[in-house]
Amino acid sequence: MYPSKFDSSTLIATAEYLAVDRPFPSFQRLANALGVTRATIYNWRATKPDFETLCQHILLKQALWNSAITQAEFDHAVLALYQS
Repeated sequence: MYPSKFDSSTLIATAEYLAVDRPFPSFQRLANALGVTRATIYNWRATKPDFETLCQHILLKQALWNSAITQAEFDHAVLALYQS
């Protein structure tokens, strides 16, 4: 059985996951790190705004890794993400 309780430690663990450059960031790897299912990640994204912000950061990191955006675009988007 997977835990699905969301609390402040979830945000801290997600931020720590983001701080690691390797491996390629993904929601499945985040789910594994948090000990929840990927479905729980998507449920939290829909209901927890602070968690969604961190997930948007993961998506930006994925775009950077895939060379879909430049480092400058990434930096600008991350700054804008946390300023809103």
